[in-house]
Amino acid sequence: IVGFPGETEEDFEKTMQLVRNCEYDALYIFKYSKRAGTPAAMMDDALPEADKTRRFMALEELQSSVQDRIYNSYVGKTVSVLVERQSARSTEDMTGHSTCHKVVNFRANETRPGEIVDVVISHAKPNSLYGTLMS
Repeated sequence: IVGFPGETEEDFEKTMQLVRNCEYDALYIFKYSKRAGTPAAMMDDALPEADKTRRFMALEELQSSVQDRIYNSYVGKTVSVLVERQSARSTEDMTGHSTCHKVVNFRANETRPGEIVDVVISHAKPNSLYGTLMS
């Protein structure tokens, strides 16, 4: 949550540094909004909406670059994938999760859910990898 009452610019920069240091695969980022009946709703020092938006955008941009770097580091590598189902985006593709907990999509004709297959990663997309099934 960015823009929580009392959050200073220094606090926000510490959050940014934490994201740089930890390199999370994914983050769920939200702007603080007052909710009736919560302790925070009674707090003062609410940040202007423009500052919340600026902080949200900065954190989202940083996380996107971190995620791109992580996912692109898999390009050219072979990963083991537990096949789960046909891809929702293509009737020719299957999807599953790798041993490194990434969603991997790949073209396959005979592969069935429950199989573990090796896939060479050809490119990365936001939140998923795409590759070629090894023979």
